[in-house]
Amino acid sequence: MRTRQPRVTASADRLVLTAERDAVRLAAVVRFGVAIALLTAFLLIPPPGVPSSFRLGVVLSLLANLGIAALSWWLARQPRGWRTGTIFVGSDFLLLSIITVAAMRLLDLPTGMFAATPAFLVVIVLLALAALRFSPWSIALLTAGVAALGLALTFISTVEPASPDHPAGALPIFTPQANLLRVLMLASAGAMLTYVVVRGRRLLTAAVSVAERAANLSRYLPPRVADLVAVEGVAALSRGRLQPAAVLFADIVGFTAMAEGMPPDDVGRLLTAIRTLQREAVEGAGGIVDKFIGDAVMGVFGVPEPDPHAAARALAAALALQHRLVHWNDARAAAGEPPVALGIGIHYGEVFAGAVGDSTRLEFATLGDTVNVAQRCEALTREIDSPLLVTRAVLDAAGADLDAWEAIPARAVRGRRGSLELFRPRQA
Repeated sequence: MRTRQPRVTASADRLVLTAERDAVRLAAVVRFGVAIALLTAFLLIPPPGVPSSFRLGVVLSLLANLGIAALSWWLARQPRGWRTGTIFVGSDFLLLSIITVAAMRLLDLPTGMFAATPAFLVVIVLLALAALRFSPWSIALLTAGVAALGLALTFISTVEPASPDHPAGALPIFTPQANLLRVLMLASAGAMLTYVVVRGRRLLTAAVSVAERAANLSRYLPPRVADLVAVEGVAALSRGRLQPAAVLFADIVGFTAMAEGMPPDDVGRLLTAIRTLQREAVEGAGGIVDKFIGDAVMGVFGVPEPDPHAAARALAAALALQHRLVHWNDARAAAGEPPVALGIGIHYGEVFAGAVGDSTRLEFATLGDTVNVAQRCEALTREIDSPLLVTRAVLDAAGADLDAWEAIPARAVRGRRGSLELFRPRQA
């Protein structure tokens, strides 16, 4: 099934343009480096038997490339100057045409041998630089110009009088037919590069848009759910389904009495700190925070996608939360503040996970008997005087060592028929 192309927002468009500007600067640096390398090699190891006028032409053309590279790098640093790629395509094509024709005249070569001149082969480097600039228009325009130049030179070679030094048929690899094939291959390469850059820009735009949407949605939805919605749309939420999952509830013991004697600002700071501990423990173990309910958190493991290790992850989150709480309470004690206790309950079973609400308000929710039982288990931690209480279903699904857990008398859970086998960590 094809996914709908995300709408490009203004901020996403700015990110893509920033990437394009960086690409222009990179292409300028690469061009400068290549021109320096070629100039150095030509001056240190000049080709033998070439006229001095040809050598001068090569040096001047490489210096011109250095100037173009420096100018394009400078423009790339200006607010809008970097978007002048067409100028550089024109200068590249003009320079290529001049040095190609000049090389043939200075070396006294027939027009049909234009493809053999090093100057014409520079078109490969120019196409690569255009691709580095991340500009499909630059590649397309340069390809069209090179194809036109190659076709024109090929046509001229068919009407040019034969030279005594190069009789007709003596160089079959430079016949008009052979040159036409070369031009077609260069044009094909340019067309493919254009397509690659266009596709790369589209993928970059889509990736930036999806990432931005996911970041915005994560303010209101669990991050993993936000990622799913960013890619597949709201319809991904509406396809609710029944699936096995582990549900964890963690609540501050005696929070109401504690909050009554605290200033509002202190209550807010306390809730912020507790929610941070809860979220980090749940998400660190691979779960999602379904919701915060006052000072309580509801963490779910095994949604939106099923996870065979959901129960084990829930147990790991509970132990991580207890560990974080110990260190946090140590810091509170050092500051002269009273410790905070948490009650944690976990159950494993089938849940409904999906979207609930109407057209004006839609949210992701995990519902069902499993959620209710997990919440009741958390409430029972006060009666049993244990910070962690889990059901037998959790331990079985996690493959936990039952010797590390202490069974407590079966309890009836409010709103549910029958009793549950409950366990708490065995004291060392």
